[in-house]
Amino acid sequence: MSLIEYAVLVAVVGVALLGMSAYLKRAVSGKWKQSMDIFGHGRQYDPLHTSN
Repeated sequence: MSLIEYAVLVAVVGVALLGMSAYLKRAVSGKWKQSMDIFGHGRQYDPLHTSN
């Protein structure tokens, strides 16, 4: 393979990784939210409303 072919291959792989990063971030964010919803039972912290 010539240098141009390697450059094109690297460019295609780079574009694919950049495209996948958005989906990966969204997937990780969704899993994080799902685990925190389970851990917190869907409640959000409110410093003005506490229960003892």
